[in-house]
Amino acid sequence: MRRVLAIIAVGLLATGCTTASNGSGSSASTTVAAAPTAYAPFVGDWSGRLASGKSVRVQVSESGTTRYYYQGRSTSVNGVQVSGNTMSFKVGRGFGTVTLTTTGGSTLGYSYTEGGESYPATLTKS
Repeated sequence: MRRVLAIIAVGLLATGCTTASNGSGSSASTTVAAAPTAYAPFVGDWSGRLASGKSVRVQVSESGTTRYYYQGRSTSVNGVQVSGNTMSFKVGRGFGTVTLTTTGGSTLGYSYTEGGESYPATLTKS
């Protein structure tokens, strides 16, 4: 039995399998499966407000773990993708998509899209 577990563990390490959690038992974070240079412009703690005044916050760690908060509440993140100057991911139950666009400096363009509606904002790095 130990030998089987050791073989499985070696296989997981060889394939780079990782799991991220926010410590609350929910999957409010996801590890980006992209080269570090692809998401480097997004690394940091970003926050802002929608036109409605509701707060949003995105945290991207150097390891690629992405966390999303809406109105201060942690929300699950899935399917992180980076292409050029854009990072996108599904949030919550997967109906909404967050798109971040690098603008250079200490701001990111932000857009939450769901059901054909889009909610833009500018996020500032803290």
